[in-house]
Amino acid sequence: MKKRRTKWTRDCYVYALLDTRKPLDEPVRYMRRWFEYKPFYIGMGHADRMHQHARAVLRGKTTENPHKDRVIRKIIAAGLEVKGMKLHEGKTPKQAKGCEVTLISRIGRSNLTNQTDGGDGTVGHKQSKRTKSRISSAKKGKCIGPQSEEHRAKIGVANTGRKHSDEARAKMSTVLSSRVITWGDKISTTLLGRKKSKETRAKMSLAKQSCSEETRAKLSAAATAQWKDNRENHLISR
Repeated sequence: MKKRRTKWTRDCYVYALLDTRKPLDEPVRYMRRWFEYKPFYIGMGHADRMHQHARAVLRGKTTENPHKDRVIRKIIAAGLEVKGMKLHEGKTPKQAKGCEVTLISRIGRSNLTNQTDGGDGTVGHKQSKRTKSRISSAKKGKCIGPQSEEHRAKIGVANTGRKHSDEARAKMSTVLSSRVITWGDKISTTLLGRKKSKETRAKMSLAKQSCSEETRAKLSAAATAQWKDNRENHLISR
């Protein structure tokens, strides 16, 4: 019996993250690609995987690789972008893992922030029904996120009045302005100009009417504050 192929069986690729603070004296060629900056991480994945590292750091998230996160933070702090470069494309998960191992070996793990020799990704891995059932049973009845109203209140108090500095805003603006179009942007573009049916509009109207006056006031205040913040950063033209 032939093994069933997933939709993206050959959609995997191997990529390098480049440190734009460290241009090379002479560009180095590898697989018809020219390295103009020093690579600091080699990875594999599909879709927009290579851009997720910088986005995670910008959102304040920590990953399993603090060394890599520190380098990304330093690049952003210097007002530069983390550049990603695809080196192998159209690979199966198994082929991509092999390419990743070879590439890390050639560059040398001591010159990278990779924590392993590569090939240990979970792309293409499928859990058995038994494993899924165990995970489901273990998570049932557990609350995800803040555990109590008191905890939520503490978070609210801690974040009240908190604002990013002008320097931080400038850095985030620089990184986000050069981002690649993601699937979310594509969906947004696809839906642009699409007309909703009368039934859908009626449902949306009913949902908005069900908001309390207090909720509406909060939404209005939040929108006003966001508009003022954007205006200060020249994101909205006068």
